[in-house]
Amino acid sequence: MFSFLSKLFSNNDVDENEDSQLWLMVKEDKFFRDDAHLKMVDDLTELIEGAGLGELDGHSSGAYQFEFNFYDVSNFEKVKTIVDKYMASNFDSLVYSISAEYETFYEKA
Repeated sequence: MFSFLSKLFSNNDVDENEDSQLWLMVKEDKFFRDDAHLKMVDDLTELIEGAGLGELDGHSSGAYQFEFNFYDVSNFEKVKTIVDKYMASNFDSLVYSISAEYETFYEKA
């Protein structure tokens, strides 16, 4: 399904000095996530775990932010590029941020 991206991001140049986590924080218009976000998690997990670049840790939502993260990320910049390309292709209208640590960019009461 995502073989075109998987081929672009082979695991040939692993950098052990890179950050070990990658967080994706998505601005949500509702208090909690919608079902499209779960598809986002599944798709990105398939891409990242399938390429051996990291493992899904989990996801959460509430207060107008949806977030999930990967741990044991072997190459932060490569995984960030995969996430950016996926988001541009599938969720180009969403506001999101990528970070090496959890942030509350979009949370509000």
